[in-house]
Amino acid sequence: LLAVGSSYTIHLLNEYYRNALPGETKNKAWLETTLSHVKKTIIIASLTTIIGFLSLFVSSVVPIREFGLSISIGITATAILSLTFLPAVFLLLPQPHEKSRKTVKDGLLTRLTMKIAVVSIHHPYKVMASAIMLVVIAALLYPTIIRKTNYLSYYPQNDPIVRDTKLVIEKTGGSQTVNITLKAPDGEKDYFLRPDVIQEVEKIENVLKKNRNILSILSFNTVIRSMNKAITGEEKIPESKGMILLLSRYFRMVSKNSFSLGDQANLISRDGSILTLFTKVYDADSHEFLAGEANIRFLDNLSRELGKVIPKGMGVQLWGSSVVYRDTNRLLNRDQMRATILSLFLILIVTSAALKNFIRGLLSIVPIVMGITMYYIVLEVFRIPLDMTTILVTNVAIGVGVDNAVHFLLQYNRQRLMHPGEKVRQILLTTMGIAGRPVILTTLALMAGLLVLTFASFAPIDNFGLLTALTLFSAMVSTVFLLPALIVVFTKKE
Repeated sequence: LLAVGSSYTIHLLNEYYRNALPGETKNKAWLETTLSHVKKTIIIASLTTIIGFLSLFVSSVVPIREFGLSISIGITATAILSLTFLPAVFLLLPQPHEKSRKTVKDGLLTRLTMKIAVVSIHHPYKVMASAIMLVVIAALLYPTIIRKTNYLSYYPQNDPIVRDTKLVIEKTGGSQTVNITLKAPDGEKDYFLRPDVIQEVEKIENVLKKNRNILSILSFNTVIRSMNKAITGEEKIPESKGMILLLSRYFRMVSKNSFSLGDQANLISRDGSILTLFTKVYDADSHEFLAGEANIRFLDNLSRELGKVIPKGMGVQLWGSSVVYRDTNRLLNRDQMRATILSLFLILIVTSAALKNFIRGLLSIVPIVMGITMYYIVLEVFRIPLDMTTILVTNVAIGVGVDNAVHFLLQYNRQRLMHPGEKVRQILLTTMGIAGRPVILTTLALMAGLLVLTFASFAPIDNFGLLTALTLFSAMVSTVFLLPALIVVFTKKE
């Protein structure tokens, strides 16, 4: 919020120094002119940023929705204060020095942006071809991006919580679970006390025992075998129904807390119609948590193997922490796509209305699309995983990154109205001389605020700051390099 809020101030300060009149002090008319030039930019920029964050409401993850809402409220307050509090402060300040005004109008950064514009507007098709090539590369790399839900890997590997958890996993198998709940056809009572059904459950257990990622199994059958050994000396399921019923009565006499993982997780229900097998799992190759693609493959293979031995009519449900990890992974992918599409669509509507031109509305989102393109390329090249925090990057970048393009296009529209009949290339050079400097400065300020997060010891926060900064930098480069080239091409068609 500190980083995003500073961008509105920079836009206002740029106009404040640019419009300063030598020798005048406390001139309300001059300040009103300054505010009128930048007011629309700040309003539209804040709206698009709020849309980017509020689009996170499509997420199924509650903390992500809360993040989007709280930041949106903060941005609203920041935008209002930028348009009310700052002008009041400017009125109380001394007259800006002439040197500051010259720096804004003809300084090094302004001259640099002008040189960039010259390259862009004189080689538009080369610039566009380079952008298209990057989009194709990102599309090819997207399916191979890592999705991660093993949150233990985010901590420093020498942290006590990591060392201790790895020790527990190595010695006991840890606490990651996959539980299989079986339900009787039509809710038949005492179904799982029938000898023939118990033998079918034995087949299911045999499938589980063959899976190298499953460390241990706790079930009604394992308890019955142990009780039978205590009574008869044979560790096996009794063949007679009478013995099974006797052992089941003994089992019910034992406190339910001895063989339960909660009220809804008993080994067998009181009426014998529901039975649950509890298993502990881990990654047999790495001896760590089973996560990501390995977890998805494990659950898919397990479902297929169980499907081969589960009797017809018997209901089955897999649940437990491994299933939660898999579903979280899928939700992250789905939510990211939904939020990205929604924010781009809503921002397109807002920018098209603000610019009074649908084509320019489309142009306004091109730079941030290029920023997201670079984001996906960086994810794959540096093997950074997509997780609950890096998924926020696209929506934060869309909401914030489109601001610069909107500022540039609004200034371009203003220059066209002020200089009717002027050649497009000259109008673009004038526009870049005015808008280029604040576009670069706001991005640098945003990046500085976000890169502070790279000092975090928690990997997702580190990755979020770095990736968002890189995405916004790519969007800024596209604004000053690609956007003028696109305007040249589309204006020719007009």
